[in-house]
Amino acid sequence: GGTLTLLTNPIPNLQMSGGTIALSTNFQGGIITNLTLNGPSLAGSNVVSGTLTINGGITGPLTVLSNATLNWNGYVSAALTLNPGAAATWSGGTITTPFTVPTNVVLTLAGSATKGMQNWMTNAGTINWTGGTWQFSANYGLYNQTGAAINIQCDQTLYYSSGGEFINNAGLFRKWGTAGTTPVYLNYIGTGVVDAESGTMNFNNAFSQTGGAWAIGIDGLGSNGHIGLNGAATLAAALNVNLDNNYVLGLSNSFNIISYSSRSGTFSTTNLPGNSSSWQLTYGASAVTLLITNLLAPSIAITSPTNNQAFVIPVNIPIATS
Repeated sequence: GGTLTLLTNPIPNLQMSGGTIALSTNFQGGIITNLTLNGPSLAGSNVVSGTLTINGGITGPLTVLSNATLNWNGYVSAALTLNPGAAATWSGGTITTPFTVPTNVVLTLAGSATKGMQNWMTNAGTINWTGGTWQFSANYGLYNQTGAAINIQCDQTLYYSSGGEFINNAGLFRKWGTAGTTPVYLNYIGTGVVDAESGTMNFNNAFSQTGGAWAIGIDGLGSNGHIGLNGAATLAAALNVNLDNNYVLGLSNSFNIISYSSRSGTFSTTNLPGNSSSWQLTYGASAVTLLITNLLAPSIAITSPTNNQAFVIPVNIPIATS
């Protein structure tokens, strides 16, 4: 298709199924404040201060300022810069340039379409993955930095194409909010926190967690987070277990929290919920399990009225527990 240059403002009811849109230096005062494109790609060097929604390609450098919003579904073949305070939603397509999510930026991976990375990706902010396959190609990888978070809020696949693709996690890599399985085919190298608050994170290739912590959420009997390894597990670092949704433990409750084909090592420290309970942590041949072996009932003392003292109903009776 051809190229259409917009001079000052969008053309009302403009319909383009392809081609290219270019913006003059005077368009919306020289900076995008509100623009929606369905079909064409956006060319040239542009800056967004308001909201840009594009269902098409981004072929020129694009800068999204603080407090601005970018929504896109399509390919990106030029530098995409998100400033701290910006927000972005990626609904599908492929990025072929290095891409960084800075501190204080939220990137949402939404919708059912595949999101493809064909270059390095670095996260220093927050990525919320809510739908669609997320795929890395050509041996590129994802760096999740210290203080950054990747929140898996779907039961979709983190996939690869060549076998050398990886995630290097120094921050938080967490699944929560869904009860199904998220298969992870990237090679995983972790010094941060790998956290399954609900559902299963299943790592199908190389896995190494040499520092940081493993974290598991429990919100009911038979309803706990689970980390599955399709191979050997070298257990190290800390194990943190959280009780979610005000779950009250029961005697003899048992939880399968980590599974593997074989195991070596043990956790350096374990941080288990107190809740007046005693835990048994078992390193089995194919799984790590937790069992509640004892629940301590509180000691109750009625301090008023005293023994054998008469009282009239209704009465407020203070009860001290320990």
